[in-house]
Amino acid sequence: MKKFLAAAVASVMLVGGAALAAADGELNICSPNSDGLLSIIPVFEEQTGIKVNVESIGTGDCMKRIGSEISQEYSTFDLMYGGSLANYVANADLFQNYVSDQDQYLMDAYKNTRSYCTNYTIDGSVLLVNTDMLKEMGIEVKGYADLLQPELVGKIASADPASSSSAFCQLTNMLLAMGGYEDDAAWKYVEDLFVGQKVAINSGSSAVHKGVYNGEYAVGLTYEDPCVTLIKDGATNIEVVYPVEGTVFLPAQIGIVKNAKNVENAKAFVDFMLSEEAQRFLAENTQRIAQLKRAPAYSRDDCTSWWITDGLRIWDATPKEKEKIPAVVLTASLIRNPDERLQALADELNERYGGSWLMPVFMKAIITQPKEQVYETYSPLLDTPQKGYLFHALGMLHYRCYPEDWTYERLGPDGMIALIFWGDYSYGTYDTRFMFERYVELDERWLFDLAKDPEGRKPTVTWQTYNRGGVMYGSYDEMFISLLPRKVENPELKRILRDYFRIRSEKVKVEESITVYKDATERFGD
Repeated sequence: MKKFLAAAVASVMLVGGAALAAADGELNICSPNSDGLLSIIPVFEEQTGIKVNVESIGTGDCMKRIGSEISQEYSTFDLMYGGSLANYVANADLFQNYVSDQDQYLMDAYKNTRSYCTNYTIDGSVLLVNTDMLKEMGIEVKGYADLLQPELVGKIASADPASSSSAFCQLTNMLLAMGGYEDDAAWKYVEDLFVGQKVAINSGSSAVHKGVYNGEYAVGLTYEDPCVTLIKDGATNIEVVYPVEGTVFLPAQIGIVKNAKNVENAKAFVDFMLSEEAQRFLAENTQRIAQLKRAPAYSRDDCTSWWITDGLRIWDATPKEKEKIPAVVLTASLIRNPDERLQALADELNERYGGSWLMPVFMKAIITQPKEQVYETYSPLLDTPQKGYLFHALGMLHYRCYPEDWTYERLGPDGMIALIFWGDYSYGTYDTRFMFERYVELDERWLFDLAKDPEGRKPTVTWQTYNRGGVMYGSYDEMFISLLPRKVENPELKRILRDYFRIRSEKVKVEESITVYKDATERFGD
């Protein structure tokens, strides 16, 4: 889930913005950034009239070049665009202080508190794999542990952590994922990888992802942005892998060089990078929330099932349903961690775009507000076209209850839970490796409302948890019954449910394997 959260926050670092003033002259930039991040520069030039000259070299070389020139009291560059915070902190004396007026619109976590460098985006450490080569080798790569497979000796590439900020971030992420900075086993893993697997050390990050694309390497230790750019440009032989052990998204920086000749133009660029337009551009062109790929659940699976990421899966999704994936991801992120920033993000997206973004807002309310308030606020929407989005969110709830004679492991007490997909689902068994759940309360009046009009046509449910699996395209009735406790104490509700499912069982043809109506008969019958 780290990657879901990071991608969602990255897309809206900015919560407001202002227009930029026109200017002229030039701006000289030193940058380790990929083509994807550099592609925003023409937009800046068009808006301001400033001519930008870019020299693309690695982070370490940028710092060395700037430091050498400053020691001689001059500078070729006005601004450094890119690089990790650690590099700027270690070289703070090379940059002058500047806090953009646009900084006020950033989330608190990303505000400029150091003055000499400015956060403008976040990027994550990933593995880029050549799918053709892995298929030929007969292996899979889902995380760091998989990199130690003997088939990959000499087939892994990385930039030099000593000179590349992205490679340094990859190293720190790797250590964290494998045990921590001070863990001997984590450092042993690094040694086994870089020495034992004969990792090829490239001069820069661009050589890594291009080498994987060209078939020189099977795996590259790199970062998200250039990989996304390659895929957007049409590459079909590569795939971005977010390590199952976890990945970290870290802010990238901009700094105005101390002896800059074009200071005002440098400030204009910093202002521009924090503008709403630039932030939206980066989110749409350099970040990725999800990648859909076909993958069977089990050996004989022939249904249309797709992985969004590890631990999040959809079945039988139409193109229209797939459009709801970002909202599903944010809803899942709120279940995992209802952080105030995520709550604010849900509200902003719903206010700005509406539609499926009602899903995370409704889930936020279910998690954080009294059940009576949630019902009174949102139940009126059941009489509007927006009701479908309510059903999608309710489909992520599940009343967990066990039979009285249950003798197997209990995952928790009976009760309503909001949950994210179980994880590695296989036919007939369940792997709970990725299960996240949160106990919530649901006003009983929802059940009365959902049981109305049993004769009417029922909508599909974008996300529901029937049979302990996440299904993007599922049955309203399956969703409904998943919200019901094993014992219904209210006699009026029990009567309504009995009549509802009796009528539905007569109206709807179902396969014997679908136990919705059978279960209902047993639970709410006489």
